Amino acid sequence: MIFIFTGEQGSGKTTFLKQALEILYRKNLKVSGILAEGHWENNLRSGFEIVDIETGEKTLLCNRSEDAGDIAYRNFCFKPGGLAFGKKVLNNALAKMPDIIAIDEVGGFEIENGGWAENIDQILRRCDIPMIWTVRQKLTEAVIQKWLLNDYQIFNVETDSLLSVTEAITCFILNEGKKSVGKEIPNGNDGNGK
Repeated sequence: MIFIFTGEQGSGKTTFLKQALEILYRKNLKVSGILAEGHWENNLRSGFEIVDIETGEKTLLCNRSEDAGDIAYRNFCFKPGGLAFGKKVLNNALAKMPDIIAIDEVGGFEIENGGWAENIDQILRRCDIPMIWTVRQKLTEAVIQKWLLNDYQIFNVETDSLLSVTEAITCFILNEGKKSVGKEIPNGNDGNGK
């Protein structure tokens, strides 16, 4: 299941996601993934830092200044170190098998196979961990088509209440957990090294 948090550019998708994750964490759900915290300069988005949700560790993802080795995409220059950091966080999240993985944000770069596209492909292929993606309103259909999503729910951060959104996600996770009880564990691994 993919929970898509959508809204216009600058509508507060990341803030809404942070608040939702805090509520899920307080409900003893294990959350993992990445946040893209934006920076502003002279009323213009000047760049983003990528943040590991679990540790709070962060590094520069992109800005408007091009350095050698950067990957230019639209108005931003993506830093190889920032991309590598985010990919590592998502790979580690997949290995830890949390209750939910958040990816902020899935956009045009990913639609064109950049950014987190490879990680998304891996997670979708390898497991059924629910995910939360933040997606700009105008890109929502393109993102759904890119990954041929069938099992998703869209929440608009400008109109849906935080409480109803987190309740829907919690109910899904808890109900899915009950369904998985008694399922055969791949490779005979029961989580206890046996």
